[in-house]
Amino acid sequence: MKRYNINNLKPNLQQKYHLLMLLGLTLIIAKPVHASPLVFENTLAAKLEQTLATKNNVNLTVSPEQCVAMQQGQNCYVAIELNWRAELAGNYCLYSSSEQQPLQCWNNRDNGKVKKDFTTKTNLIFFLKKQDGQQNIATAKVKMSWVHKKKGKPRKSWRMF
Repeated sequence: MKRYNINNLKPNLQQKYHLLMLLGLTLIIAKPVHASPLVFENTLAAKLEQTLATKNNVNLTVSPEQCVAMQQGQNCYVAIELNWRAELAGNYCLYSSSEQQPLQCWNNRDNGKVKKDFTTKTNLIFFLKKQDGQQNIATAKVKMSWVHKKKGKPRKSWRMF
């Protein structure tokens, strides 16, 4: 084994040599980290659940995708049809941004359909959740639009001619 005299090394190489020596000492002195098996199992379970959730491809469609009112600020009346399909059967609930309670829930199903009338002045957002979960797994939106938008302040000037 060839030995190097550290004093004869160039400054850049000397820094690398010191860094390698420090790294070697750190590895020798470092204590092993012990984790509880329960923590490891919880981490694995969480990763498995997350992987299954991402592999469960869920599709939520809404028809129509737009609601049109005559004037901005007026109510829009629309009959909406929502369809969803999932790769894995499960317990799912469909929610609307306009209501706190679920529109409908399904047990051990991989698809569902809802038809409902809505009256709104704002965009409607629909989302599908697992019954025991808080995370939205699919969303759909009905956009609000108007034939005539509100203009600024009305004119208050009088014309003589």
